[in-house]
Amino acid sequence: MPRITNSMLVANYLNNTRRNLGNMSTLQNQLSSGSLIKRASDNPSTATRIMQLNSEIAANKQYNSNIKDMSNWLDTTDTALSEAGNVFSRIRELMVKAGNGSYSPDEINNIKDEVVQKVSQLGDILNSSYDGNYIFGGTKSNSKPVKANSDGSISYLDKDGNKLPCTATGAQITSGTKSVTSMCINGTDIMMQVTDTSTTPPTVTPKTVSTVDVSNNPKNAATLKTDLETATWTGSGNDLYSSYTAVNQIGSSLKGEISTGVTVDYNQTASNILNFTDTNTGTKVNVSDVINSIVTDMSNPTAANLKDLNTNQLESMDYITKNLLRCRSNVGALQNRMDSAQSTNEDQNYNMTNVLSEVGDVDYTQKTMEYSVAQTVYTASLQVSGKVLTKTLLDYI
Repeated sequence: MPRITNSMLVANYLNNTRRNLGNMSTLQNQLSSGSLIKRASDNPSTATRIMQLNSEIAANKQYNSNIKDMSNWLDTTDTALSEAGNVFSRIRELMVKAGNGSYSPDEINNIKDEVVQKVSQLGDILNSSYDGNYIFGGTKSNSKPVKANSDGSISYLDKDGNKLPCTATGAQITSGTKSVTSMCINGTDIMMQVTDTSTTPPTVTPKTVSTVDVSNNPKNAATLKTDLETATWTGSGNDLYSSYTAVNQIGSSLKGEISTGVTVDYNQTASNILNFTDTNTGTKVNVSDVINSIVTDMSNPTAANLKDLNTNQLESMDYITKNLLRCRSNVGALQNRMDSAQSTNEDQNYNMTNVLSEVGDVDYTQKTMEYSVAQTVYTASLQVSGKVLTKTLLDYI
């Protein structure tokens, strides 16, 4: 049997005491911090899972913030579209009123003035903003997207507030007696009007340039510039392409992420409201041109113009109202989706937080009992050592 010396007893005693103290220290840290681990080396697998859960919870909170922001944006959009619907309804009432044949030219002129004011109100609505961003401005959200003109038309604006299309300095694009007076995008078509003042009255010629080729692939910038010059005149390509880019920004969608890999187009644009194709008839409608024609008919209330007001323009106004209702319906559907997404997000956040608590948080009842046991063991070891290790320095004097 090997000999057990006093130094061996002392060494074993010190090792056991240090281990007991270490256990007590670990339990004290867990009880004071509320976490099972202090550093990754304490338990690498648990630490990895905790970091992953924390990362997922942080991402989920950002998704929740995105959803709330988009919901507020949609609420603002819905309010603006409701106001726009009231404007179009009033303009339609005024059209019917002016076209019934019982009003004098002066009275019809007064009705026209109210229509122009309603168009100005529509311009203000389309320039509505939320949190410093113009909600109908697409990706060009830092500056007003449109401006209502005195003739009832509505123009798109560049970032400096110049009417589009325009040159880099904001001037109108002209060549001799010709000028490009309007530009919009309807689907894949760039639609322009070229006005020639060499005739009396000036001649307005519509021009259309497609942004896709015969295979329905997007054209590159060089090809599009050439096509724009061919439709108008040589030398206009750069300015027209720059204006097209600005108008295209106004019609661009804003995307928001509401969950991992799930993005949503949540905005309505001025282009959606002012330039569209009727889903039933395939008719391309330019709201600016329609209202301008309404104002023109009321400015010269001949029998032919009043008939046009009560037939063609009234039909176009019905298209406009139907399109606005479709836009508002899309907003309503997105609002419902955001409500559902927020509910799902909050449930996921609760579940992940609960899992994180189970993985990384201390069970105070259990750890208090463990600490009490460790303390008892440590006290007992001190008492036992006092009886077993009786030698002192005096024994060697």
